[in-house]
Amino acid sequence: PPIPELSPGCGTPFADDWLEPYTVEWGEETVRATVTASGVEREFLLELPDLSDPNEPHPIMFTFHGYGGALDNSFGQNVIDYWPDAIAIYPQALPNAGGTRAWSFNPTGQDVSFFIAMLNDLGSRMCIDMNRVIVQGTSNGGMMSNFLGCVRADIVDGVAPAASSFPLSSDQCTGPVPAWILHGRDDTVVSFGSGEQVRDIWLSINGCEGEGEVDERGCTNWNDCSSGAPVVWCPHDGGHDLPRTAGFIDDMYAWIFSL
Repeated sequence: PPIPELSPGCGTPFADDWLEPYTVEWGEETVRATVTASGVEREFLLELPDLSDPNEPHPIMFTFHGYGGALDNSFGQNVIDYWPDAIAIYPQALPNAGGTRAWSFNPTGQDVSFFIAMLNDLGSRMCIDMNRVIVQGTSNGGMMSNFLGCVRADIVDGVAPAASSFPLSSDQCTGPVPAWILHGRDDTVVSFGSGEQVRDIWLSINGCEGEGEVDERGCTNWNDCSSGAPVVWCPHDGGHDLPRTAGFIDDMYAWIFSL
């Protein structure tokens, strides 16, 4: 792993009453918090690791919900169970013009501002390793992870989209980012071809060539990319979902730990 880049909050004891968050039904270590971005109060759920050592930097993972979902949907991905040292963030999208919650893919828009506001606010209150900022999501949330990796490669250190497409032109991307991509061959919501396009875009951005190496799970790994940012492509036989029983999620976290 790279040498940690410490956030401004490192060295300052964590204040339990920050933003006056309240405990919600999913457990004592989960709180709902707000932050103002683009003049709007935005909500997110927050799972915290042990923060007793103010000098210990923690990785941070943002998990984005799908179209029409909410923060409690993405919370079901249980990041802390897989990554106990991480600060886990579950943001909530605003309703679109039709009244449905969905992420906005404007490079200078409200959801990029929301992402930056969360990261800056949390980084001022606790010790975050700014070299381990990971974004993941499924469907519209996977599109959001591709989007943020593309337009904020200066901040994002890894993307893990599932059942997604690429929501903008790759020429808008700002640099290479490690990518772990999951897509079901029988996905009838976001086509399998869209997932293959996501793979090909990240391969191009990251400077990956050749056929890659196929592992025992059937995932293809490109580890010798010219940028140094690897790509993993994991097709599966399911549909528009996360196949948790097949071991893919364990593989994703093992890949993240190796970055």
